[in-house]
Amino acid sequence: MPSEIMLLAAGKSIRTPVPKGLIPHQGKLWITHQVEQLLKVGNVHVVLGFHADKYQDALSCLPCSIHVNPAPERGPFSSLQTALVHCTRSVFVLPLDTPCPPLLLWEQLERALGDRKVSIPEFAGRGGHPVLLSKTFQEDLLSVDPNCVFARLDLQIRKLPRHQTARVSAGGSEILENLNFDKDFDQYFQK
Repeated sequence: MPSEIMLLAAGKSIRTPVPKGLIPHQGKLWITHQVEQLLKVGNVHVVLGFHADKYQDALSCLPCSIHVNPAPERGPFSSLQTALVHCTRSVFVLPLDTPCPPLLLWEQLERALGDRKVSIPEFAGRGGHPVLLSKTFQEDLLSVDPNCVFARLDLQIRKLPRHQTARVSAGGSEILENLNFDKDFDQYFQK
């Protein structure tokens, strides 16, 4: 059964002159590039919010599920919850501004999950993306009030007992990549 993947793309993109997903890369838009890469791994759920109309136009030819966060100003956790109700099994979560890592890492994360609640790639002692959430942990996340101060995926993961989290050693620092500014995209595209 193919994996489920959630691409979080509901943010304002205030640190770039255009929405991050609309930045050109290899003759296409970044959001299109990301979804095409993710489709090689499994079924893709894209969560939109701000810039939803522009992103929907870019994604109209791709076989992905689109979910629109009705209140994206509440932040990424509310976007996560928007798509979790549509997931039927464990799901990988990747923000739009984090490049798609190699296929091998996805497979390692899936194998490591077992009966744990979450599987996280790690490099140099730091966790990165994608994060794999079990179905039972998704249910826990759906019960969190998206307006509370603890409505952040990283904080919810930290609350878990250590034995409920699988840490997978990643081969490189790409799991820590975070493309926030134009210069970050430029540097990444030059690699």
